[in-house]
Order: sequence, then C-alpha cells, then structure tokens
Amino acid sequence: MKKWVPELNRVPQKFIHKPWEMETKDQEVINTIIGKSYPKPIVVHEEARAAALKAFQALKK
Repeated sequence: MKKWVPELNRVPQKFIHKPWEMETKDQEVINTIIGKSYPKPIVVHEEARAAALKAFQALKK
C-alpha cells in the first residue's frame, strides 16, 4: 500500500486502511492531514450501510 500511495508512508500500520481515524495531532506529527494532503473518505460506510438497510426494510412493507 505504502509503495503505491506515498502519502501514507508515515501512517502507522494500525491506521493504514482508515487514516482518517487518526487524531488530528497525530496527523500533524506525520504531516498527513486528512482533507489536505490526503483526501477525506467519499463514503461513510456506516451511514451508507444504515441507509441501505432502512431502504430494504421499507421494501418489505
């Protein structure tokens, strides 16, 4: 991952798949600011999943 996305070179392994979950102070330390030097997520999967489940439930009625 880090080979292909150099912006993530200094991101700890714990956050490599979700760097936006790092605290702002930690982002600043490694100079990878979500929304500036690395994009924010386009989709918040938890919200999208909840919306999809709600839509499926509505279809069952």
